[in-house]
Amino acid sequence: MGDSFKRNSGSVRKIDTFFSKKPKLGSDNRQNESSISTSVPNSDHRNNLAIDIPCTNTLSASKSEQKKDSHINFDNSSDIGCFIGSKSIDNSSKANLLEKHWMPPINYEFPFCVVTKNGKQTKKYAQSSHLNKFHWLVLSHKDQGLYCKYCTLFASGSGGGVQTNTPLKRLVKQPLKAFDDLLGEKGSLLTHQRNKYHQMSVEAGKSFLVTYHNPDFNVANQVCKQRMAQVKENRDRLRPIVSTIVLCGRQNIPLRGHRDDGKIILNVDKNEQNSVVANQEGNFRALLRFRIESGDSNLRQHLEVANSNATYISKTVQNELIDTCKDLIQEAILARVKEAKLFSLIFDETTDISHTEQLRLSIRYFYNGVIKEDFLTFCDTYEMIHFEDARAERRLTGVELSRIVEDLCFKFDINLAWCVGIGTDSCSVMASETKGAVHELSKKATNAKRCPCNNHILNNSLAKSSKVSACRNASATMRKVVAFANASAKWHKVFEEELEGMVLQGICETRWVERHDGHLQFQGDNLVKICNALHRITTWEDSKTASDAQCLRHVLCSSEFIIASVCLNDVLGM
Repeated sequence: MGDSFKRNSGSVRKIDTFFSKKPKLGSDNRQNESSISTSVPNSDHRNNLAIDIPCTNTLSASKSEQKKDSHINFDNSSDIGCFIGSKSIDNSSKANLLEKHWMPPINYEFPFCVVTKNGKQTKKYAQSSHLNKFHWLVLSHKDQGLYCKYCTLFASGSGGGVQTNTPLKRLVKQPLKAFDDLLGEKGSLLTHQRNKYHQMSVEAGKSFLVTYHNPDFNVANQVCKQRMAQVKENRDRLRPIVSTIVLCGRQNIPLRGHRDDGKIILNVDKNEQNSVVANQEGNFRALLRFRIESGDSNLRQHLEVANSNATYISKTVQNELIDTCKDLIQEAILARVKEAKLFSLIFDETTDISHTEQLRLSIRYFYNGVIKEDFLTFCDTYEMIHFEDARAERRLTGVELSRIVEDLCFKFDINLAWCVGIGTDSCSVMASETKGAVHELSKKATNAKRCPCNNHILNNSLAKSSKVSACRNASATMRKVVAFANASAKWHKVFEEELEGMVLQGICETRWVERHDGHLQFQGDNLVKICNALHRITTWEDSKTASDAQCLRHVLCSSEFIIASVCLNDVLGM
């Protein structure tokens, strides 16, 4: 938020420039095939990429090494190759490229060039040791080459300024793809490191990070006290907007309404039309209006004086602020997990109301003497899986689920070596001992043990140990009675009258406590009242309804059901 607002003008900063951008997790960015002089060997690992390479002079690859593009997840917002040629890069993107540039994962197949020497072809690879040795060197997954991150962002257009007018190309404007002569006194990397423009770019980059994280150190801010006052005022204007969004998130309040565009109508009592428009707005805008009515002068001044394009309350800005809150929450959780070291992973996949197959990942750990279980992220499972044939059947197997969880752990920088537990349900996709997700993930998390939740353990035990047919039949009868009572408003009314306002609840299949509560509905006087309701329905003219009611009443009155229901109540109540 270091820059000042420009009032009543068309030049307005975007809201995302006030916050440090974080790489979005779980994103699936596929790069198009390109014709370059380097090649990446194919592999079955999820982080490998193979592209078709044409043969060119000394840098060539045989056709047998050219393979189809495989899937890899990476965030293009942290790859410097995606910014080459951009006329302007905002400060948050520069800071992200300098501090959190994309790094090749473990077992990543680095690009190589083929060098012909004495009639023999040899592959020369870029290596992770090069990146570790030179702090300024980064690998672009998009361009499959090496860049100097400082010179790319801060070097001038010519090499060395007054010394030469030769345009900067290799490692600056163009990727370095010749990996045969990188090290040594005359190698490409040391030669670049000795250049004057490189040293100046490194100093400029370090100074930029200092002022970016500490705006008070900015020379312009130190010289201009008025500008610092304007910066403080701008922050005060945004603070109520951010706190309102945080409040809605904490209280699980939806933000949007039918009308969420344009300026907020502050005086809604002046005419009926303004009142109708205000009623169509969402909770977010209503809360902002409430803050103004409660005496928030900074927010009132901001919304009344600011340019219509600079109010920062649009749905686009809301999404950006929500994403920023998400990143901060995830950072806090991951910091605690790294401090605790040992943790357990809990995940499951399900289809939501929008027909999206989502995987939920939570993490459980011990922190400050308390066991914490925090939700980490959702992800679209089918977007995380690579399908070579788009028309083929999409199958979500245990192997694919384990790869998705492994990808998410890599994105969050979670070391699976410290994972001591894996919690899932007991379906075959998760729990199979051959190709289940837990079995496959245990190959990477070698110290982890499968730990189903207590509900699943108890349900599995009850399901496997229930060999008494009378008990199984009693539970099935209870479900049929509940379904019968709730199938029609007319029938439901009869049961409600007999039970004196009590509504029959379903027999839960997964939670034994709720199942016990469902069985208690059929104990004592309640069983008599349910039978009386069924008896009333047996006198109706509808033969099918009367017949069904009579059959259910006959079963409920049998000694077998009564004894079995009492036994089930005792067993589940232990």
